[in-house]
Amino acid sequence: MLPDSLSSSYERYKADSDNVANWLATTARLCGYAPIDCSSAAVTAPTQPTSRLKGKARKLAREASRESVAAETRPSRAYRVQTKEYVPLAQCITTSTKPRIIVPASFGYALQRAIKDRRRHQDWHSKQASNAVLPENQDGHGYFIDVLERVQEILRPKFASGVTPKSTDSQDNPGDRHIANKFASLLLEDTTDALTEDEMIGRPSPGGEVQFVSDLGTKSEEAFTASAYLWMDVHSIRSLIRNLWVAYGDGKIDSVAASVTTNTAIDFVRNLQEDFDTADKDASIQDADVPCLASAHKIVSVLSKFLAVDPSSYVPPAVPAYVEAYDKETNLLPDYQVLMRHFARIQAEHEVIRGLREFIQHKQPTFSLSFAIQVSIDIRHVLRDITRVLDFHEKSHPDKPSGLKDVLELMARWTEKDTVGDIRRGMQADPTSSGHIPEYYLLQSDPFWCGLLLYNFRMVTYEGAIVTENSYPSILATAHLYNCLGLDSALNRQWTDMENVLSAQGINKMFVGDLPTSYQDCAKRHGLAIGMSAVNFARNPRKLRESLLRESVPKRPHNKIRELERVTPVSWVFKARYCDNSGRVGFEPSDVATVLRNNTAGEDGTKGTKATGKTDICKLLVHLVGALHQEVLEATFDYFQMHMTCWDLLRRVDNVLGSRITEWPSLRHDENLLPSLVLFLLADIAQTPRLDRVAEGGLLRDARQVLDEVITQEGALVTTKRNRQLTESFMTRIVGRT
Repeated sequence: MLPDSLSSSYERYKADSDNVANWLATTARLCGYAPIDCSSAAVTAPTQPTSRLKGKARKLAREASRESVAAETRPSRAYRVQTKEYVPLAQCITTSTKPRIIVPASFGYALQRAIKDRRRHQDWHSKQASNAVLPENQDGHGYFIDVLERVQEILRPKFASGVTPKSTDSQDNPGDRHIANKFASLLLEDTTDALTEDEMIGRPSPGGEVQFVSDLGTKSEEAFTASAYLWMDVHSIRSLIRNLWVAYGDGKIDSVAASVTTNTAIDFVRNLQEDFDTADKDASIQDADVPCLASAHKIVSVLSKFLAVDPSSYVPPAVPAYVEAYDKETNLLPDYQVLMRHFARIQAEHEVIRGLREFIQHKQPTFSLSFAIQVSIDIRHVLRDITRVLDFHEKSHPDKPSGLKDVLELMARWTEKDTVGDIRRGMQADPTSSGHIPEYYLLQSDPFWCGLLLYNFRMVTYEGAIVTENSYPSILATAHLYNCLGLDSALNRQWTDMENVLSAQGINKMFVGDLPTSYQDCAKRHGLAIGMSAVNFARNPRKLRESLLRESVPKRPHNKIRELERVTPVSWVFKARYCDNSGRVGFEPSDVATVLRNNTAGEDGTKGTKATGKTDICKLLVHLVGALHQEVLEATFDYFQMHMTCWDLLRRVDNVLGSRITEWPSLRHDENLLPSLVLFLLADIAQTPRLDRVAEGGLLRDARQVLDEVITQEGALVTTKRNRQLTESFMTRIVGRT
């Protein structure tokens, strides 16, 4: 089920309808309206069976128990307000003089949204009925809309200042509802300072004994309405996903952002269905019932015939004799079958493959599988074929961790070798038919999986690079050297790659505060950054070099060494699912909302406010894809290459200056200690008299010359490479669509 932080269209529609009914009835009673009968039509809450819960259900139960105190204060009785009573209630409120009611903004917005949602439902249903998809029996919605609009007109003179309900004649596209005013669902606080004794804002007390709800019709009618709103939600999410891939094809967003958001959206659809099934256990939603998934249901029916067929006997669709049997939507099935039969667990598995596994196991297709297949079809229709295999860097530190070796093997398996195609060709009964299976057909035809694989490659490589650098901190040491040698604007040019690292990681983290502005401070800050005790620096500033050497890098540091951090928090949330094969599926929307709230700017729409509204699903997905896309620059920054560039710089400094740096020659035999060279060099520079630093042949002057050479040759290597790859990816998509 969806968490409290998110709402479906039906939940919002029902809440708004109930809020309108409750405000009208409660306020009218304050004004002396009597005909409301509180002795009949009581709505009782269903009794929930008690049983021992497990897993996710137990977690949800614990979360629900935290709200038990608040639940005790809610009204114990709820009564339905008949639609025919709405207009008399509004008239009573308008004509009341003691008290004179001012309609609060919260009611005005709820009423406006209720009209809008009802009209959108009516228009959508009328369109489906005209296409002979659904029976036309929704005149009740038209009547209720007329009543609500009549109530709005009656109460308009009483609306609080600043509340101007808009006309609901023009309707939003369901796929674009996420751009609606994000404050529309908030319950606003109304000021009472300017009211007289005879005036009051009609805001019922939430702790009243009686609660009124709207009359949504019979149970079957309400269930049908709920299912219709589910259809509209599914259609909105599908439209949003299609627009994401159009944006990807136009080069506006990265494939990783599009793929991860798409798979998360499929999770959300599964949660919507679970929410629907839990709310009404007598009703069930099937993919055949949802108009926007009709084609996917047809494909699932076709797939069910082939799932028991071995790929070796499946006729390749390109064989001329069987052209009439070719189905462009099911021609990936043999490749998926090979994946499922030959690989127990697949890296970055998307919901189509996972849904097919469940299909085979339970012999019953799921609603989310149909949606996933429909989304996959949409993506392929938008992008057609992807003809470019991903290119990844081959260079890395000689002492790669085993995890890096695994990811390099993974890259080779799926990009350098046509693993699935080779297996399929070997299984062909007719050897001559193997030529009809295109090279890299799966990667070319499944951009959805390509994006998830690319996410896997990026995240594992990114983590491996950070771990490698923190084991051999050449970037940290070189950053301090770069800052020291750049004092007084002495360097000929800026080091672009290093500036990008400092911007991403943060100067305060790298330098234990602001940038040092003196040579003595540079030496102290570097000592603190590598874990040395600050006590030594305070004892005798004139003996700085001795203090530094007393706690040099080869010894155990007193404090934690400053390390590079992973600064892709939103992308990192999905690593367990798409990289670690942790088995975690059905990603919780609450996790996404929490990560966005904690790691993005306030405009993401998920910041906590004094409001009782909920976050729209489509809006959350839009913010998710935006946050993922913003992290692409950091995730594609080649920290391996940066690490090697810095290591090469340290080697050059060692070759040119190593023999002249105090105490350093005794440590030169171990190259793993090269980062500590900066410690000794900065100590010598800090203790060198000012005139001697810049003199011909001085350490500072010669070190600057070495750094200038490296910056000239490789100073923008990583940034240029990253920008070129992203540009080439963009151009490939544009050219492929022309």
